[in-house]
Amino acid sequence: MTKLAFWGSGPISNFHVPALREAGFDITGAHSRTGSDRLGKFCQNHQIKKIDNREDFLSGVVANSDAIFIALETSITPNALSQVINLGKPILCEKPGGINRTQLNEVVPREFRDNLRFSYNRRFYNTTSKLKSNIELGSKVNIQASMPDSIRSWHQFVINGCHLLDLMLHVLDFDFELISAEGSTQPDGPGFVFMGRSSRGDVITFNQNWGASQNVVLRVDCPPFSYVLSPFESLTTFKGLERKEPTPEYPLRRYVPVVDNTVMTEVSEFKPGFFEQSCAFYQWVVGKKNDRRLATMTEALEVLSLIDQIKSKIS
Repeated sequence: MTKLAFWGSGPISNFHVPALREAGFDITGAHSRTGSDRLGKFCQNHQIKKIDNREDFLSGVVANSDAIFIALETSITPNALSQVINLGKPILCEKPGGINRTQLNEVVPREFRDNLRFSYNRRFYNTTSKLKSNIELGSKVNIQASMPDSIRSWHQFVINGCHLLDLMLHVLDFDFELISAEGSTQPDGPGFVFMGRSSRGDVITFNQNWGASQNVVLRVDCPPFSYVLSPFESLTTFKGLERKEPTPEYPLRRYVPVVDNTVMTEVSEFKPGFFEQSCAFYQWVVGKKNDRRLATMTEALEVLSLIDQIKSKIS
């Protein structure tokens, strides 16, 4: 079997391990932080060899592996990458890879960038694929995105909002220019908005409306259709409006969007997108079959660069 070194033991790791194994990987050992109090339980639950010492992990498990998976807290991910990237082994790393573009860019030499992919699992939802194909087939679109995170912090926007930013850029083939940004990054503020455009004339607005009573939304208007991804696992297509005349029970005229169809992410024993992503990673490792849904180093840097630009315009 294809040997995989696993670096991490946090909550998200519990979802990755079953998917990676089902895809074909043999996880030969796991390490986290030196002295981690979670590593023992994680390895016991998943029956993985526990490696407490960093040097033993690097010289043993990593050195003898075919590939590496990194699922560490974002602020320490670049340091971990710096210790394994020069080995030239295929690596799948949890998003976003760093707190800012510079932090990630500095630790990955240009000649090793093609060995690195990032875990933006929502690219692998069938809802995302359907939305992307609709945009590619259509004309210029108007995109509105909202990220009403319950945790009010810039750090949370970086590590969680990056999912929606990547999804937005992914469906646009990373053709995006930031025009303006307004608001506040402070946790006691109202949040912030930014606006951008693509080279073909698409218009994009993004609302970081912290604490709002709504779900995450990615809406694409391409008349006569409107596509609404909310939450990520559900894509509803609307076509036209139905006019409803006043009635005694409801004495107002209404115009109600007509549902054309709804697509839901398939339910399985794995966290959505994880198994499909693990299979794509496995195929890339064993056969170098490049699935475009696996985020590249260039794309990960584009997401972080956009985050840096937003902060610069607001600050």
